[in-house]
Amino acid sequence: MKPDTTAGHEPAPPAADRIGALLVQEGKLASTDLTRIADYQKQHAVRFGEAAQALGLLSGADLESALAEQFGYPWKPGSAATDPTLYALAQPFGHQAEQLRALRMRLSLAGVGRAEGHPALAVLSPQDGDGRSTLAANLAVSFAELGLRTLLVDADLRRPSQHTLFRSAVGGGGLSDLLAGRGCAAFITPLPGFSGLAVLPSGPVPPNATELLARPALQTFLSDVADRFDLVILDTPPTGPGGDAYYIAAAARAALLVARRNRTSLTGLDTLTQTLAATGIPALGVVMNRG
Repeated sequence: MKPDTTAGHEPAPPAADRIGALLVQEGKLASTDLTRIADYQKQHAVRFGEAAQALGLLSGADLESALAEQFGYPWKPGSAATDPTLYALAQPFGHQAEQLRALRMRLSLAGVGRAEGHPALAVLSPQDGDGRSTLAANLAVSFAELGLRTLLVDADLRRPSQHTLFRSAVGGGGLSDLLAGRGCAAFITPLPGFSGLAVLPSGPVPPNATELLARPALQTFLSDVADRFDLVILDTPPTGPGGDAYYIAAAARAALLVARRNRTSLTGLDTLTQTLAATGIPALGVVMNRG
């Protein structure tokens, strides 16, 4: 049977042709290079990318970037410097990234990322060193990879850390400015090379972190960004000092708990879960971080 070539039923070009055209459009290849690559493919029975690299026409990074665009993957490798503990970016096919996908699936089924479910999520733990900030950052990346417009907010106004993970996402202002009423959403910084993911830094460390977070301004901010983002993930300080994390969780209206094996205090974790239950803040689960 011949392929249907009537209007509206044009057969899709082969994948190699599509990626070749994309690379020509980006200036990575010349039109004449496509012929050389096609000849090499026929002679050696290899894929387009293998042929292009064997001929010295493309680097591995060029090919990865083109494949990311071809398959709608929002991250372009090498487009921004980030910390290696962002496993979802640094090792997207490693064990940690797969574990993150499994966690993302469970959270998605629980309604995270849906307006009628949980459009905001606070990541909490009892103490420093539990892996709370790293998990929040990796979850933000993972949900953005799913196609959700995701905003990561560094709401730890005492010892912020997201600026060290997303090295290119540091600005002069941030959440503390917004809560104090002297800033705007322009402090939200899209991650270069990653469509769908943005970061709001903590801003200057204020002397009154607890009081700022307790104001209605945080809830107002989350409501205001609801039309721009499908999901807001908030990094928090440990639940001990001042009760900051509980104010953040109350504004987010959902919490994910983190505990680290052989480190997190069971008493602290029990206090955290009981406090959330007493205040009516949904706890969507506990993630055991093996460090």
